[in-house]
Amino acid sequence: WATNAGWCVFLKPDGLLNWNSGTLAAPATHATIQVGTWYHLAASRQGGALKLFLGGEQVLAVADAQALSSLQPLRVGGNAVASDGWRGYLDEFRLTRGVARYTANFTPSPYPFPDNGPEPATLKDAIKNLLPAGYWPMDEGAGSTTLDASPLKRHGTLHGSYARLPTAVDFQGGY
Repeated sequence: WATNAGWCVFLKPDGLLNWNSGTLAAPATHATIQVGTWYHLAASRQGGALKLFLGGEQVLAVADAQALSSLQPLRVGGNAVASDGWRGYLDEFRLTRGVARYTANFTPSPYPFPDNGPEPATLKDAIKNLLPAGYWPMDEGAGSTTLDASPLKRHGTLHGSYARLPTAVDFQGGY
């Protein structure tokens, strides 16, 4: 893993979910992914505490003080190693800044979450917390670009082997 190569949540070929921030690589050793099943996967970070949740159950908790700057790319479904590419569907990805949405086990909701959180200290914080940092529905149906439906319009590029579906992307491994 190269310095400043980005940060990611990914599934290794052995089936384990992993977190990598460039300085920390951590597997969620008891997270089991079954073929043919949809999952709600969430990563939440508050301060230096990172947690991964699978189906609302916490499967990883680690201390990670690595700065997750906007200069480092976010990799969804893979890291910089080609053998660690996601194999499966991805539908809807949301990135929220300024609000740790999950800090304990929860029941995943089938509905969108409102953009709310703790009382902001300043007007700048209030404006920042009103908007998601990005929301990619993955429903373009064709092409290598996935459009950011948030007001920020930070469109993403799909890499590796994938197939576009009407409302999701089928990643077939590789990066």
